[in-house]
Amino acid sequence: MKTKLLIPMLLLVTIQALKAQSDSIILQKFYHTWIIPEKGSKGKSGVLYQIKDSSVLVSNSPNRQDYYNNNFYTTQFDIREIKAIKVRRQGQGFAVLVGGLSGAVVGGFISAAYMDHLEKTMNPFGFAFGGFMQGILPFIVSTGIGIGIGAILSSKITIPIQGSQGQFNARKKKLNEYALTRNTNSGFGLDGNFKTFRDSVVDVDGKAYHTIVLGGQVWMAENLRVTRFRDGSRIEETSEEADATGRKYSWNVVKDSRKLCPTGWHVPSMTEWTSLYNSLGGENGASDKIQESFMTGGTASQWWSSTEWDQGKAKSFYVNMATRSVMLTSTAKTTELPVRCLRDN
Repeated sequence: MKTKLLIPMLLLVTIQALKAQSDSIILQKFYHTWIIPEKGSKGKSGVLYQIKDSSVLVSNSPNRQDYYNNNFYTTQFDIREIKAIKVRRQGQGFAVLVGGLSGAVVGGFISAAYMDHLEKTMNPFGFAFGGFMQGILPFIVSTGIGIGIGAILSSKITIPIQGSQGQFNARKKKLNEYALTRNTNSGFGLDGNFKTFRDSVVDVDGKAYHTIVLGGQVWMAENLRVTRFRDGSRIEETSEEADATGRKYSWNVVKDSRKLCPTGWHVPSMTEWTSLYNSLGGENGASDKIQESFMTGGTASQWWSSTEWDQGKAKSFYVNMATRSVMLTSTAKTTELPVRCLRDN
């Protein structure tokens, strides 16, 4: 097998594409989040997505529709690198606008009544040169107060962490008040372990595959064994016989427009493989969990991704239990590797 090590997965812990099913998140409140790093460098911001045992996940999207469509990614921050976390209810501009308009309406009524009083009690010359300005003051003051209240209600809340696990543990409950709410009855667990799903999927040859779930991703529990594309045409570039680890395919087959995986399923991209790795705990135990619930035998496994590296190579996901390592690799497109399908979101 001709492979070239590209990047150890542990270097990619910070960036991941945690695709969650629409029923695994209850979209009630969005809190904009600023991660202030220990080193004093520029902080990063997003939507507070999830609180984990020693890290936080921040999503890139403030739009509800992106979560329903699974069109978002998350960044993971280790608490050892966090000085403080600032949160603010999404939509500060809207709060300020509502406050200002409310103040303007109230102030407008007061000013109208006051100017009517001044016009009746002041001489025309005095009203023309000073009465109008005097009468409009309630409108200006009330509008300003409304804007101020809106700004206060949407101000940032600072939660200090200082890179300490103890401080982080003490503030987890508070942080969870600002994270996206999980639907614990959805069956899409985010506890870093695979869950067996009740569904199975059948390929074009009639072969059935069990499914497993992790963090909203639904995977085939076995490698693909299909001999034909989705449209029924025969696959020419594949190993003659399927073994315990399934059939093996070249990357040209993986990217063929006739589609290798069953309808509703696809060959995962490298960001989706990265999401799998991160959801299992990254370098802290991911390889063991992959061996327990994902590998189909042997001490090492490698699967194609749908992501191209260059003209002659594509990216693949590699696990070696002898060294307990998980890596991204760039592999010659002519190499035949197993394929594991992921359900479309």
